[in-house]
Formats: sequence, structure tokens, C-alpha cells
Amino acid sequence: MKVLICVLMLFLGISVFFPTFFPCWLFMRLMGVVMGILSLGLGLFHNMNKLKNVFKRISSKFFCVITGIGLILFFLPGVISGVRDIGPYLSKEYVKITGIPNSITSMGRKWREQTIEINQIELNNTHDIAWQERDKKLEIMFLPRSKYVISIKVIE
Repeated sequence: MKVLICVLMLFLGISVFFPTFFPCWLFMRLMGVVMGILSLGLGLFHNMNKLKNVFKRISSKFFCVITGIGLILFFLPGVISGVRDIGPYLSKEYVKITGIPNSITSMGRKWREQTIEINQIELNNTHDIAWQERDKKLEIMFLPRSKYVISIKVIE
């Protein structure tokens, strides 16, 4: 069991450095759901007998349950759509869209993801777009369900 946990944590550590690779992106979200389930299970089924103060025990359980539900609700939609996109990813059945983006959110320094809205479709992007290319016509290849961007090309 310890070996399995070490291998999963090693793969998670590697996945953090490669968010532009779809399986790593999916694995990070899957680990978020697993952490939510663990937190929810800890809050619901652990006695927390080491905490002698009843208020601390109840508040800790409540915090674990709320954190678990929050993590599950935050990461589960990405996991479900990502799992459904494994087939199109492996068979390279990408959707192509061309146009000028309506809006592009800024990519943070720690959370390397941004949203691109093009032709009323919101896409999840992990590729950095240069500032001078944000108002040009783009050709974007993405997965159909998770809207995960595979490649971006500048047309004009």
C-alpha cells in the first residue's frame, strides 16, 4: 500500500510540471477528487479521539466534511469530462475552431490555466499565448467534452 501511495505521489509531482500534457492535467484533477473523498471520509468516519475538547473535535469534523465536499465539487466535472475525452485523445479526434477570441483570461504564475472564449465556446487552455497574439485570428484544436486545448496556431 505504501508503495502504491509513493508511486501516485511521484506521478502527481511529475504531473504538476507538465500541465500541457492532457493525461497529467486529468491526473491532477483526479487526485483532487481523491483528496476530497479522503477528507470527507476523515470527517465522517474518524473518531478524532486525540482531541479532548468536544468543540475542537466537532469543528474539525465539520471542516473536513466541508473541505471534502468542496474539493469534490470543484474537481469532479473536470474529471468526468476528462475521462470521457480519453477516447478522442487517444484516437486524435480533436475539434478545430477558428476565430478571433472574445476574451482571454490571464494565466497565473502558480495556476497555469486560462480560459479562452472564442465563438461563444469557453476553452481550458494550458498553453501560454503571447500578448501580441491575443487579438489575432487563432486556429485551436481541443477535446470535445472537457474543452481542453491541444494546440493553438496563429493564422493572421
